[in-house]
Amino acid sequence: MGLYQPRRLKSFEPAGLDYLRVNQVVAEAAFVRNEVAQLRGQAGRPGPFSPAVLHPFKLYQLPSMYRQAHDPATDWLRWRVRAGRVLETDAAGTDGIDTDPDSESYPDSAPDIIIPSGIAKFWFWIEIGMDSFGATTAQVFYGDNPKVSRYPADGDALWTSDNPWTSFPVPDANHVPVGWIDTATNAGNKQAVVRQLLRTDLEQVGGGGGGQILCQITVLYGKDYLKLTFWR
Repeated sequence: MGLYQPRRLKSFEPAGLDYLRVNQVVAEAAFVRNEVAQLRGQAGRPGPFSPAVLHPFKLYQLPSMYRQAHDPATDWLRWRVRAGRVLETDAAGTDGIDTDPDSESYPDSAPDIIIPSGIAKFWFWIEIGMDSFGATTAQVFYGDNPKVSRYPADGDALWTSDNPWTSFPVPDANHVPVGWIDTATNAGNKQAVVRQLLRTDLEQVGGGGGGQILCQITVLYGKDYLKLTFWR
């Protein structure tokens, strides 16, 4: 049996046809088709959504087919962080799928993080701390400058930090990079470039008990001992 060949339709241009709207609908349909094809092709699995697509702390976008409202001008700037665990606690600032971040679930209530266009590296990182009861705290923060204590710098802050990542870009015992998103390189095509660094839960942080320990060794000449100074 031969392959099905669709009929060719004669072109026509009815009066009053909104070609800009038609082109927009066609572009959105092509985007959805390509997105579904890409998800089906992950790891060679035939299902419509492969579990390999998502993992702890993945930087991802809600598939357009699940969005209630579409704005092609800004949809490419809307991102989310998949749920993840740090030691014994679930990190805050994620999409909240704490029980199974590898699943195919997409929560409706999770807010999008809107990234400004034209940013070469919009960072995401985890700030790790400890509450008054000794339990681990973990919060996902984001911005173009991890050294600051609030974002954005002007206006109402989306987040504030009492322990900013002052050693950035060097990781320390309290800050772990998740990755960054580039909205500058392909801004003309409305395409973001993702550099994912963290792909799993954090079962260990820092050294030993999780605190960064610095050591200074002073050699005292003429003596038979060394002076060691430790501090956190």
